[in-house]
Amino acid sequence: MGYQAAAAAESGAVGILGIIIVVTLVFFVALGFIPANIAKKKGYSFGLYWLFGFFLFFPALIVSLCIDDKNAPRQYFQPPASAGTADELKKYSELHEQGVITDEEFAKIKKKLLD
Repeated sequence: MGYQAAAAAESGAVGILGIIIVVTLVFFVALGFIPANIAKKKGYSFGLYWLFGFFLFFPALIVSLCIDDKNAPRQYFQPPASAGTADELKKYSELHEQGVITDEEFAKIKKKLLD
């Protein structure tokens, strides 16, 4: 009877260990979804970030929070239409010399540009 009791106790311990392993795996599978969903919303691969999160949760979470959003609209720098105030003043000066604009109009434009 001692052998059967020891075998039953051992099988019970293995059963508890199996449950602990399954619960731990389910926990890590669930944790992997957090960085994967964040990365997916930013336009990155769900599967790769899920694997990353499954094996290394905290680094994957940090990376998924810090990566650029591929879906965000890009804002590119647009240079000003003219090269600068001096060029505009020169252009208006030439127009004034040609008689296209009056002295009064040139004075207003000059004041506006220099202020």
